[in-house]
Parts: sequence; C-alpha cells; structure tokens
Amino acid sequence: MRYTRLSKSAIYNQIQSALLESREQAGKTILLIIDEAHLLQSGPLEEIRLLTNFKMDSYDPFILILAGQSDLRRVMDFAVMEPFSQRIAMRYHMSGLSPEETKSYVLHHLKLAGAQEPILNDQALSAVPEVSFGIPRKIGAVTEAALTRHQDLKTTRAYWGKAGVAEACHGTNINHGKLSLWINTHR
Repeated sequence: MRYTRLSKSAIYNQIQSALLESREQAGKTILLIIDEAHLLQSGPLEEIRLLTNFKMDSYDPFILILAGQSDLRRVMDFAVMEPFSQRIAMRYHMSGLSPEETKSYVLHHLKLAGAQEPILNDQALSAVPEVSFGIPRKIGAVTEAALTRHQDLKTTRAYWGKAGVAEACHGTNINHGKLSLWINTHR
C-alpha cells in the first residue's frame, strides 16, 4: 500500500471540507474536545485557531472545548495567543473542593468501595483537603496513600489525623507548602 504525504494546507482543506459537509449537508456541528490541553504548546494551539477562521463570518465551524489544568490559563494569557483567546466565548475554572465537599467526596468514594463503617476519623478527613487543595485527583491519591499506609502498618483508626496522613504521604508526588508531601500515583 502506498501512502501520500499531504501538505499542511491540503490537510486544512480536507478538515474544512469535512466541517462544511457536516454543517451544510447533515445539519450537524462538530464538537472537538481536547483534554490535557495545558500540555499543548502555542504552535498546535495556533493551528487550532486557524481552523476556527474557516467560515467564521457565516457560523462557528465547530465547537471547541479545551480542558486542562490551570496551566492552560497561563498559556492562553501569552500575547501570541491573544487572537485565539479572543475567540473563546466562555471560560470556566473549577476551583478545588471545599473542606466539607472534600469530606463528602472521600466518604462517598469509600462507601462506593464497600466501606461498611467509618475508616477515617475527623482529624484525617480534615487533613485531606489541606494536603490535596481539594483537587479530586489529588484527594484520591492522598486517601489511597493513607489507606495503603494504614493497611501496611495494620494500625487502628487512632493512627489517623493530620500527622498520620502526612506520614502516609511522605515520599510521594504531591507538594504542599508546609507539609511538602508527594504521592506516588504511578502503579
């Protein structure tokens, strides 16, 4: 089988034709979701911006959702990204969960995992948001590290608390100012 390498402009033309066909013939708008968009450099983001230029006066060529960590906001604030940033109609930044929301989140996930009785005491539950900043991925990592440490030591619930959570997370990949913790989330 022989492959033909297309130029960048030929690829853009194919994409634009597909967008046009989807919109005008099928009456559908394409939704493009880019997860982990904070990892994109300005070059790929500029190429996405160029796609948004197509038929811009007539209609939006597609719906674009850029999902990523807070670094994405920093990237979009660069002067070189201003033309792209101006095309963004809506922005949303999800802040971390509150301490009460974090507690509910942890208890809910422990219940989903089959916990029949409380595993973490109030001191441990209040330490989790402080270490994780209320970020769900970090909440899970902190809780997992603490539960693993608890299991390894075969400790009772009395072990829990801020010091117990901090000790469990020592040497892992979360950095929190005062506690300087990091949690290994790699398996």
